[in-house]
Amino acid sequence: MKIRILILFILFPFLLFASVKIENFDFAVRDTLTLSLDVYYPEVKSDTTACLIYVYGGGFFAGSKDQEYNVRFCKAMSDSGFVVAAIDYRLGMKGVNKRGLSAVKPLVRSINMATEDLFAASAFLYKNAGKIGFDKSRMVLVGSSAGAIASLQADYELSNSFERVGILPSDFRYAAVIAFAGGIYSEEGKPDYKKQPAPTMFFHGMDDKIVKYDFMQAIRRGFFGTKALTNVFESKGYQYVTWRFKNIGHEMSYLPMEYYKKEITWFVRDVVYLKRKYSMDVTVSNHNLPKAEFGSWSVRKLYKRKF
Repeated sequence: MKIRILILFILFPFLLFASVKIENFDFAVRDTLTLSLDVYYPEVKSDTTACLIYVYGGGFFAGSKDQEYNVRFCKAMSDSGFVVAAIDYRLGMKGVNKRGLSAVKPLVRSINMATEDLFAASAFLYKNAGKIGFDKSRMVLVGSSAGAIASLQADYELSNSFERVGILPSDFRYAAVIAFAGGIYSEEGKPDYKKQPAPTMFFHGMDDKIVKYDFMQAIRRGFFGTKALTNVFESKGYQYVTWRFKNIGHEMSYLPMEYYKKEITWFVRDVVYLKRKYSMDVTVSNHNLPKAEFGSWSVRKLYKRKF
């Protein structure tokens, strides 16, 4: 009996995902590193299917698309009927030992690298939409923590015609963005969108000290989190759905993937497929969501750890 249980435990991950069709594609070579993406296929797909581009988190120095909870989330979204593409990107903070203000420059560089790699993945998927089997006008960014920053940054840069977006067709737009504890780095003060951004779903813990919930700014350079971005979206009449959570911190970088999958699926179906428009702001006080040790960490503590 013990041997059977042990064998079942070892084989469980393979049994869990055995029925899922996953295909790997290389999409870019950066700094001698080959970047790839894993495509999760739904049971039934067509040329009207949306493609969710998933960007994992890890502080720009850790993490991978192959981590079990990332795979589980991608599997759940493909089970909901979407094509899901989980991507690699360069981890610019890996091996960086700078602290405080000296860490700002490599962190900004890391955001830029991740955003550039996300654009490369988007260009590859757009070009191969027919082969993979999805509607290239329905490409949705979904990111966690560092991946949420890259996702929001990408849509911001696309809306403002940054040089990096030249890899994409001139009329390219993301259909939506979903960010788990994300924000935007701006060198021009409060983010200003020249073109309307994609409809965006924000999740953020109001006590988050790693990815700022509100904003931090020095002269014109600053980082703007969910609270600040929601204010921009509301004032400009852009489409958004914001979920704010009291008494919780950076745990919201992963908790939506476990507890809010129905809301994520609803958002994609309503906004991307049915073209419904939302300006919705929800503050959750009594959530009983589990907390984690890293949830209360500061940026200093995050980058003080060596991996």
